[in-house]
Amino acid sequence: MKRLLIIAVIQIVLSLWFVKSYAIDRTSSNYNSLIEENIEKYDRLKFKGIQDVYIVIESLTSTGHKFGLTEDQLRTDVEIKIRRAGINVKQKGSVVMFYVNVGITEGINNLYGVSVAVEVKDMVSLLREPKYIYQATIWDKNIIAISGEYRFKDMVRQSVSDMTDKFILDYLKSKQD
Repeated sequence: MKRLLIIAVIQIVLSLWFVKSYAIDRTSSNYNSLIEENIEKYDRLKFKGIQDVYIVIESLTSTGHKFGLTEDQLRTDVEIKIRRAGINVKQKGSVVMFYVNVGITEGINNLYGVSVAVEVKDMVSLLREPKYIYQATIWDKNIIAISGEYRFKDMVRQSVSDMTDKFILDYLKSKQD
């Protein structure tokens, strides 16, 4: 069964690589450069005007709690980093959400599947229907891993911490422009 789990993970990684490779290979250079130019503009503008966020930590499963992970600890870890970067953290009243979701799947032989996703969501409206406001993800990072029980809690906390650091770097980089 352990072998099947490893094979499944390898298949997922190869599938993601193939999809990414295919998407890149099938575009023309002109189209590609236009996309890159727009991505650069978007990267500079997506954090414009953001001064505060509120933090949402999705509820953990009982397996996460078994290892000593808590929503409060993850929230504290994230909040300290965000405040140190000069971003205000509000309990409510901010339209920008910093969202963390940790999914844990119990496997066999003391192996666990873990997905950690961090998103920044903002309120947006469509040009064609500006009177309606929607919530949209403007930035995201995620990781999928397999872990044993040893250092499981530390691995999850470090993953959330690393992704929070990446957000902060992107946020601060956009403020330099």
